[in-house]
Amino acid sequence: VFFAAPHPASLVRTGVLLVVYVVGAVFVVRPVLRRWLRTELFARQRVPILVGLAFASAWATAGLGLHTIFGAVLLGVLTPRGSDGSPREDLLQPIERAGAVLLPVFFVTAGLSVDIGSLRGSDYLLLAVVLVVAMAGKLLGAGAGARAAGLGWRDSTAVAALMNTRGLTELIALSVGKQVGLLDSRLYAVLVLMALITTVTTAPLLTALGFRPTRGSGLVEVDLSVAKS
Repeated sequence: VFFAAPHPASLVRTGVLLVVYVVGAVFVVRPVLRRWLRTELFARQRVPILVGLAFASAWATAGLGLHTIFGAVLLGVLTPRGSDGSPREDLLQPIERAGAVLLPVFFVTAGLSVDIGSLRGSDYLLLAVVLVVAMAGKLLGAGAGARAAGLGWRDSTAVAALMNTRGLTELIALSVGKQVGLLDSRLYAVLVLMALITTVTTAPLLTALGFRPTRGSGLVEVDLSVAKS
């Protein structure tokens, strides 16, 4: 898919405005948030206010010609942490619960954009090639890296299997690519199928390795404390 390249002056303008926005957020918004979270002012409205600020930040980056996700992530990065550096539980838990409700909506939206019926025989061949390259890159690269770091072959393979999971992050990246015109509908469908297939294969791979899946904090985790042979 070919698309018109932006004018250099437009790129410079966007870059300058982005730098100004980030600097202002770091040196103005972050200190204000830190002081506000130390007080009891609007204590019960903290989460709604932060969500509103996230929407405002997303709107600002969209106005700069960037994707809304960058503004939302920036607000999350700038939100002050606890004394130990971890996210504040009184802010994190409500937002995680809201995310658990809204996350299926995102997956449905991403799925509605996939037109499997438009795929041709060559597209399925491309899917096979993409799967081989994607899985080999993760399994071999992550596995070799974990092995070089001192892990055994079993644990290294488990790390590689976990790294092969793409899931939400991949779908967000693909959605952004489709919205800006980098991906057409067929290539988008191929890459979404790749992300789903590689994610679904993670659990069987870990089970085959003898790892026991456990559930904690609302997320599926892998118990690496299984007795080694």
